[in-house]
Amino acid sequence: MRAPPGVLSAPILLLLSALLPSGTVASPDTSTPAPLKPCTIHSPSTGSFIDLRPLQLTLTGSKTQTASNVSYRSRGYDYGYNFTLNFCGPVVEELEDVEGVARSRWANISAFYHDETGTTYSLGQENHELLFRGRKLLTNYTLGSPSA
Repeated sequence: MRAPPGVLSAPILLLLSALLPSGTVASPDTSTPAPLKPCTIHSPSTGSFIDLRPLQLTLTGSKTQTASNVSYRSRGYDYGYNFTLNFCGPVVEELEDVEGVARSRWANISAFYHDETGTTYSLGQENHELLFRGRKLLTNYTLGSPSA
């Protein structure tokens, strides 16, 4: 009995597999996945793709956001301060006299708060690398004020 056109018979497949270098037949895909774009991640538990880039506020605006001169605000329920932050970029406010942070880094601060005396404390520089801790999505702020 002949195999239908376009279908290789078992002996031919066996012969072809013998001619191929070892490790190429039925080898698992071990290629490195393409790197993700900044501020994106795949959930390790669901595989869902998460993209925080549309949340980034800028003074000039973007395709997904209108221009803004005010960053996001969040109340620190158990901390007593209001936090100002931006996603995937620095806050849009111009900061001055940030405690313990070099002036050259003020333009890249992504989260900050003011204490009761008006002192500005940085929570950290902008960061585009997202991570999961368990099922919680996190962004890690570093290089902030030493006492923040």
